[in-house]
Amino acid sequence: MRTFNATYGWLGINITQRLLAHAVTTPNGLSAENVELPPGDHRVTLLIADTSGKMASRTFRFSVSR
Repeated sequence: MRTFNATYGWLGINITQRLLAHAVTTPNGLSAENVELPPGDHRVTLLIADTSGKMASRTFRFSVSR
């Protein structure tokens, strides 16, 4: 998890520490419950590297309605 990085929006605001403060590490990744997000369109990019230095990233786009 030391290479894990999360950014928000098209500006790429680093939200890694905020995300990790509310999440629990599980065998399958991260899990967070009862998270509140403001209404609107969101974009989060997750990046992580393995022990060989190979990096992978995935961008998630989602909408939250009222």
